[in-house]
Amino acid sequence: MAEIYASANRVVVWLGEASAESDMAFEVLGEAARKEGTVVDNHSEDSREGQLREGDSESRSIDAVRNLSEAQRVVFTVLERPWFQRIWEVSAARRILMKCGSSELERFIICSGLSAMHLPYDTRPGLQTLIPPITNLIRDEIFRPTRGAGQQVAASLRTHTLVELVDMYYTRKATKRVDKIYALLSMSSDCSKDPKTLEQIVRDIYRLIWGFQP
Repeated sequence: MAEIYASANRVVVWLGEASAESDMAFEVLGEAARKEGTVVDNHSEDSREGQLREGDSESRSIDAVRNLSEAQRVVFTVLERPWFQRIWEVSAARRILMKCGSSELERFIICSGLSAMHLPYDTRPGLQTLIPPITNLIRDEIFRPTRGAGQQVAASLRTHTLVELVDMYYTRKATKRVDKIYALLSMSSDCSKDPKTLEQIVRDIYRLIWGFQP
């Protein structure tokens, strides 16, 4: 799946049906990114990468969310949706549009908004190990130098070592437990894409245990 995501021009992430909280959360994140001064992403392939979608309000979030704690609450309701608990192979994508009902934001705005809000993750232990690694991964990918199509795919799939990925994602969920293994292997920078033959594996074992190659 990581190869598919990396090859796509854009990946759409469906977070689920809309709710009053989710609509407000997207507006809050967009407003936070706007105030941070990072709405326009100069590093993207498309100048629209960091822009809010047409129809998004610039003022409704301020009118409806009267205080910081309420703004944080509605954003947390979105971050607690099941998708954020899964293995994040989609990070290999060059462009990501996140949708919740009719609300949608580009990944750079989501990342910038979360960074600007300084959310108190310690008040939500379930999110403390989930969300920061996601935003860091997004940021790493966005600011990676632009490459040709083939190089971009390879680079997107090889961003962290297997040990780093296990540390980042060991609490994540997957449809099948074995899917975790394939997901992390496809994203790791130190695992060969081409599997070894049985003969090569036997030779490696001999060399490792007895110090010679048969």
